[in-house]
Amino acid sequence: VLQAQMRANGQVLAASKPLPVAFQEKDGVPVPQTNGMSLGGLPPGPCELRVVVVDRKANVTAFRDIAFTIE
Repeated sequence: VLQAQMRANGQVLAASKPLPVAFQEKDGVPVPQTNGMSLGGLPPGPCELRVVVVDRKANVTAFRDIAFTIE
């Protein structure tokens, strides 16, 4: 499954619904996965976007963070 999270100071401010990952290809190239959430109401300041992927069959979790600022 795939989930996007908005985080600040180690806390989750908002999160998308976890969605199953659908592996698809177009012209032999993997189609990107997407997920979304509302950013309305989030306070201004530094935060990070965390993308979490969970492989339930292998019992493995991976994530990547990117920092940015809400103005």
